[in-house]
Amino acid sequence: MYIRTSDGVTSGYSLTDGGTMPGLAPVPEEHLGLTPAAEIPVLHLTQIQRNKYIGVFTRKPSGFEAFFCGDLPSPQVAIAITGKLMIEENRVRRLITAVDLKKWQPKDIVNRVYTGRGVNASTSPVSRIKSDGSFTTESMIVVDPGTRRLRVQVTLDFKGGREVTAEAIFQHSDFDCFLTLMDSYESKRPIGRVTGICQVAFSHFEFLSSVRKMYQPAPGSPLTGMFDAFLHRNRKICLLAAVDSPQGKYIRSFETMTIGSDRIDMGHVLVGIEAQRRQKPDSILPPVRADVTTEALITWAGDLGSALEPYAEAIATGRQVDLKTYLNDKASSADLFGDIDGINIGSVYDETKSLSENLRKYYGTKPFRRFHDYLARLTDDSGKPILTLAQQKPPKIDLTSWNRVVSFIAMFVAGVVYKRKVLDKLTQAQLALFEPIVQPGSKEMNIVADYFCSFIEAGLAKEP
Repeated sequence: MYIRTSDGVTSGYSLTDGGTMPGLAPVPEEHLGLTPAAEIPVLHLTQIQRNKYIGVFTRKPSGFEAFFCGDLPSPQVAIAITGKLMIEENRVRRLITAVDLKKWQPKDIVNRVYTGRGVNASTSPVSRIKSDGSFTTESMIVVDPGTRRLRVQVTLDFKGGREVTAEAIFQHSDFDCFLTLMDSYESKRPIGRVTGICQVAFSHFEFLSSVRKMYQPAPGSPLTGMFDAFLHRNRKICLLAAVDSPQGKYIRSFETMTIGSDRIDMGHVLVGIEAQRRQKPDSILPPVRADVTTEALITWAGDLGSALEPYAEAIATGRQVDLKTYLNDKASSADLFGDIDGINIGSVYDETKSLSENLRKYYGTKPFRRFHDYLARLTDDSGKPILTLAQQKPPKIDLTSWNRVVSFIAMFVAGVVYKRKVLDKLTQAQLALFEPIVQPGSKEMNIVADYFCSFIEAGLAKEP
């Protein structure tokens, strides 16, 4: 919040995103002849409307924030910000009264959109405060296609030259849009697309499974049967929507999204939650009934093995390929972040609450120590850590743990080879090339294990 006693700025003032208005800075109350406990007028922003879309503002220490879904229309977009003039004393805000209005005598209110980051220009007509202190201020903005963020300053002038301002951010947020969408579906439980013998989702956790099936396994995947065997508990739950329907395509558009500063595959998050032992996935595959094996093979070991196995097939059949390309495709950072977050969330998932509530709680944790939590929660069936460190600074996974990583990758590859009858498709000469690649101790297996361990070590090093 800003108050200034100099002459008010003119409507032609230009604001550049990333900078500040010339001469404008937070002014302590004592500089206005007020004591720190004195009552002062402040702007409280409630919502921003763009066409029919309404974003609700949340008050943050740096100002107000709201999010939008979809794309801003270009080249022009109209916005309308509503709010109220309030009175604050000792950080407590109250509604303004007729006596307050007579004392402060507010005049004009206007919003100015900062230029830059895709915003080229804006105009805003002057508006007035209503008798109850409420207001609406509008802008017409010129934006580039794909603009994802608007930064706005709302300014109210008082008689005598004082003014008060509020800063606001209106930005695109895939994560918030996803959570809002999930809330809209989950509130309608029981829900699901009934086909054949599948069942609609009644419980919160069944709803999570119906969403997971929109992403994993991928439509048409030859490993669909393996998912039902690993995640046997909810194998009969229907998909939330038909994947090729308009609703299904929109839901699937959120498969990979930015959360905080990271790109994360939400399908992998949901798989990890279901696979975590606390959620009783009830795997029916004889070699992998153990909880630790289910968690590994359906998350990180599955991703890494899904890169190594097709790479080995490609080499065996004479193609010139790069292992790193396969790792980036099947075990990208977005995939591995999702694997880690899924296990972390699954270990504390509250089935009495909605999917959105559980995700908000996890990603809102401060300090956020994803990798440290993961090492604490990734344990064997006796409760001992799967991954331990040989040293803390810099973090270095020890040799025993590294060998465990290799064993799980090899186990997944062996399962895929058996399930897809890979060996039956290869000639003897091709088998001689294929089999050494997927064995523990091969150069390629070492590269894959190092790729995962380095990812964990780098993440640990960045956390407090």
